Amino acid sequence: MTFAETNVAGGTVLEVRFGSGGKSALTRWEKPVLLRAGTYRFSAKVTADQPVFRGPKPPVALRIWGLNDMQLETTRPDPQTMEFQCTFEVSVENAGEYLLQCEARASEASVTYRMCVLAR
Repeated sequence: MTFAETNVAGGTVLEVRFGSGGKSALTRWEKPVLLRAGTYRFSAKVTADQPVFRGPKPPVALRIWGLNDMQLETTRPDPQTMEFQCTFEVSVENAGEYLLQCEARASEASVTYRMCVLAR
């Protein structure tokens, strides 16, 4: 398994390539972010080189640890793409560090996350 992280146009791009050994593997990436009081929009586009986004349980997950009641909206434009987004508030009392977490499970796929957290 190989893993790369880059920054492109103000967003983070993660790429995970799983080996061809046929065994399922799990990878998790975490990044702390400092958020001041305000309204934010979190969005991510996840693409795979194979049609892995079929069925009720996709092999990827995104979380923001420290947020209560975060509701991610998801769309699946095609079997190789999944998009996530949510808008959330950070109050003055809750300003501080939050943890972005991406998780992927696969055996022979390449998965790319393109994420962005924007202040509104």
